[in-house]
Amino acid sequence: MKNHRKNILTSIDYHSGSIVNFISSIKKAFKLSSLYPGLKLLDDNYNLENKSIINILIDGLGYEFLRNKENSFLAAHCRGSFHSVFPTTTACALTSYATGLTPLEHGITGWFMKLKGNQDHNCIVLTEQIRGEEISFQEAGIDIDKIYNQPTITSQIPNSICLIPREFKQSLFSYYSTTGAEKIYYDSMEDFFNKLLEISSQKERKYLYAYFPLFDTYFHEFGSQSLELNKLFEFLDHSFKNFFSNKFPNSFFTITSDHGLLDCDHAKNIDLDDYPKLKEMLNFSLCGEPRTVYFYVKEKYQAIFKEKIKSILGEEVGEIYTKSEILAKGIYGTRLDLIHPDFENRIGDFVFLLNEDYIMRDFLKNEPKKFHLGNHGGLADQELLIPLIVFDYN
Repeated sequence: MKNHRKNILTSIDYHSGSIVNFISSIKKAFKLSSLYPGLKLLDDNYNLENKSIINILIDGLGYEFLRNKENSFLAAHCRGSFHSVFPTTTACALTSYATGLTPLEHGITGWFMKLKGNQDHNCIVLTEQIRGEEISFQEAGIDIDKIYNQPTITSQIPNSICLIPREFKQSLFSYYSTTGAEKIYYDSMEDFFNKLLEISSQKERKYLYAYFPLFDTYFHEFGSQSLELNKLFEFLDHSFKNFFSNKFPNSFFTITSDHGLLDCDHAKNIDLDDYPKLKEMLNFSLCGEPRTVYFYVKEKYQAIFKEKIKSILGEEVGEIYTKSEILAKGIYGTRLDLIHPDFENRIGDFVFLLNEDYIMRDFLKNEPKKFHLGNHGGLADQELLIPLIVFDYN
């Protein structure tokens, strides 16, 4: 079986080849300072100055998936790949797109996060849900302003516009991540392209961020080989071909993603309830991602936890790191001097990176026991590499 997990020692290229560098290139085009150098793939090949920049983000469209669509319109205009952030998940990556910061700095550490309120809660920050509890963030004493408190690029770039699904209109994350931008909402896939055309045709220089989440939804539910996902890709490919038959003077378009996904074998789905000896060692529910799990371990078990997890699950399932070991790898970011004040509390005592196509979950009160077919959050090429698709109108 192919090992899908990319070796952690290769790390993520936060110097010139990741989402934060992509955002740095955009900031540079608008004469803004940035913590990081620009994306080498962009800066070496394109001049973005004085152009409108339109970034279309298709959630879940990985570079490896696109490579297998070599005859498609989108693949023909793909100029290469760059890295997501770690973990390779929407919560972390979209926050990096919004701020130009790594997860180490912005403090969003996964889909499931331990947050401090009137007590510790296991939260899904993007949907403002508290796992296993039927209370709101406000009732739990969680201050949303302390979660999202870094400047966004849309608050710094004049004439910023965000095109997002209407269903996200009430989302606190959408409100935060698009701060300073004019928000335009769409109601369907056809409406997305109609409004994208209308906004892109405006002559004034602008930064447009357009977000399309449905590809990720289909990949999770149906997998890469499904008729449903591939029909959606064909629709997108055909729609973009029609869209780019128009001319947009002095505009620079990118189509990117937040992460890719890989198909997972149900035989490698791990339910924590099936391992009571492991569960007994924990003092909090699982956080992070099904492919990158954060364990909060009772103090009396911490010295033996590494060996215990290997003996309980088997050495082939994944690799276990202490918090200090994983931080030293630079996988979340390299600027330890800028670490988010709650970061270390949010990644547990141990970080478990799952190998091959293994995933691990727990299920709290009122959560249905369901494993997705497509998953992400790890370091496989299918998850980590995202495409840079370019249309440059000089």
